[in-house]
Amino acid sequence: IPTVSVTDLDHLEYAPVMSSFGYLVSPPMTLTTRVVGGRLSFPVLSYNNPDPTMGLRSVTVTTGLGKLDRLTVLRGPLDAMNVALASMTYVCRSQDGCVSGYNDTITIIANDEGFSGKGGPLTQTMLIRVAVK
Repeated sequence: IPTVSVTDLDHLEYAPVMSSFGYLVSPPMTLTTRVVGGRLSFPVLSYNNPDPTMGLRSVTVTTGLGKLDRLTVLRGPLDAMNVALASMTYVCRSQDGCVSGYNDTITIIANDEGFSGKGGPLTQTMLIRVAVK
């Protein structure tokens, strides 16, 4: 599958938000990934990484496990979401009904949760066609 990334054009329209500890807080967003026949994994997520000191801890998986899921919902800051998306892998196994020539679709829905910018929560949907060889 191709490398995928998201951007939020209106998240820089307002002054940055600081945490109570004085750190810059990136606006949260939600990514929903759905696939029909195959399964998606995000190996960079911390609980998928055998070394507990590694992994992307700023992303929360609210639906699915982040490993071999048909539906996964991730929540976290924009930069971490792009790291997670860059690690996304697709697999379509025979026990899932996949055979050579099977055509699948990965749907990715990005929601900026309306944290900043105008217009409340904004969403964008991307479809990726996958041809199983």
